[in-house]
Amino acid sequence: MVGAIILEIIVFVVTLIFLVSIIWPCFSLAGWVPTLKKDLKRIAKIVDLKPGQTFCELGAGNGRVSFYIAKKFPKSKVIAIELALPLFIIGKIKEVFGFSNNISFKWRNLFQQDLSKVDVIYIFALPKPLDTKLREKFEKELKPGSRVVSYAFKMKSVEPKLVHKPQNQDKSIYVYEF
Repeated sequence: MVGAIILEIIVFVVTLIFLVSIIWPCFSLAGWVPTLKKDLKRIAKIVDLKPGQTFCELGAGNGRVSFYIAKKFPKSKVIAIELALPLFIIGKIKEVFGFSNNISFKWRNLFQQDLSKVDVIYIFALPKPLDTKLREKFEKELKPGSRVVSYAFKMKSVEPKLVHKPQNQDKSIYVYEF
């Protein structure tokens, strides 16, 4: 009887931790909405990493973009940052089981990630945090010439270097240089 109650409490606490870890990022950046698979090639073409460059996906979810970039550019370094524990676990399992050897999946708040050595940032964030907290972080930390690739949403206070939207039904991809 006592063992069953303890097991129920453990299941409840674990479930609560998972739910909170998924809901919390919604308040700081965006809820998890995966990048469309059909846009991965377009993103890779825009990112165009050179050997030795570092790519960082902020709010990586299950790592769809990061793993695609890691495979496409094997001589680059890819960092995937995710705060939602269930999504991080999925990404970490994919990393551990060798989907790519040039990727590092990290469980942390993206606002605590040092971006000073990153060449290209990829982000799929809502406009408000993108144009406020994230823009400020980029301006403070990114080295000159670093690029930020924003999927679907534009920073209103910074002029994009490139807007890629080949067809009307495609999502816009904005490229900024800092």
